[in-house]
Amino acid sequence: RVIPLEHGHIGSLTHYREEVMRRSALRLQSVFRGWKARQRAAKYAQVEAFLAARQFALDDIKRKIIKQYENFDSLTGVARMKWDARVRMKQGKLRAAGRTLDRAGVVEVLMEEEIKMQHGEVNDRFDEIQRARGLVINGDDENIPEAIKHEPFSALADQMGLPVPPEQLDFYETTLMLPEHLVDDLPEEEEEEPKDSGTKKKRMFA
Repeated sequence: RVIPLEHGHIGSLTHYREEVMRRSALRLQSVFRGWKARQRAAKYAQVEAFLAARQFALDDIKRKIIKQYENFDSLTGVARMKWDARVRMKQGKLRAAGRTLDRAGVVEVLMEEEIKMQHGEVNDRFDEIQRARGLVINGDDENIPEAIKHEPFSALADQMGLPVPPEQLDFYETTLMLPEHLVDDLPEEEEEEPKDSGTKKKRMFA
């Protein structure tokens, strides 16, 4: 059998070598870009999971404080006297500051202040963990998309609303830009063929 010449030019060894080098460079670039994309995706996943854990902790603290303040009205004895005194003292301070609130409003203010204080402590602790583990993108919190901060469970690419650059494409996606014969040895995804088709199409050299 005669093996068809890939370069299409009889005796053009220089052209053949240049084509091999060019295609090899493209192949290396695609492999490297795929590796970098997987690294970046893993980093984004870690940051997203960390922000989700932070939000879960904040919500859990808020839920516990709300439940605690709801149980204050059921206190009896000395504990109830202390709670009522605390509410009256806060009500007096608010009235002196020009805010006249009823008991329910004062309790809500106390609860909001408690939530704010506890959230500050939780955020400080998570900030320490974030710096210790390097869970920031490009070493700067500001580089983390705002959509991820407020919606940690959302898909990164969709929430960023930006086109995916070539270096962030997956390995199989980058290989689609290569010449056909360079990806012959890659594992291909199985495609469903029509039921009336009894043979598979074979790839032909150009």
